[in-house]
Amino acid sequence: MGGLDRVYEINRNFRNEGVSTRHNPEFTMLEFYQAYADFRDVMNLTQELVTRAVKNCNRRTTTKWGEQELDWANWQRMTMREAIIHFWPEGAGDKPQMADFATAESVKNAGAAAEINRAPTCLTIPKSLREKRSRICSKQ
Repeated sequence: MGGLDRVYEINRNFRNEGVSTRHNPEFTMLEFYQAYADFRDVMNLTQELVTRAVKNCNRRTTTKWGEQELDWANWQRMTMREAIIHFWPEGAGDKPQMADFATAESVKNAGAAAEINRAPTCLTIPKSLREKRSRICSKQ
């Protein structure tokens, strides 16, 4: 990156202009790149940024959302497979096991009872898992 190990940009974004008078397409975005970093480094940096922002705004890392208390310093990290198992809805049939994600066919079968197998058959295992996670989470 031009000899720099890290670069960032904070910018205004304007999307979907003219689509709807009720939709505000304007937002601010932070974009950053870090040489020699992997996804774990990006997760750590993101957690640190959010935790510090909450602490700077609230003077503490906890906030209330309705009746629920959120601790922004205590993040739970899961693989996509773990998240699907953890958030599997009760009415969606038997909760899958980790072995159910071994092959593309077993991923397809894991969602059959929950009627979430609308993903095209050409999807790879990761894409199919993302599709299933989206369908499971949207039902909750």
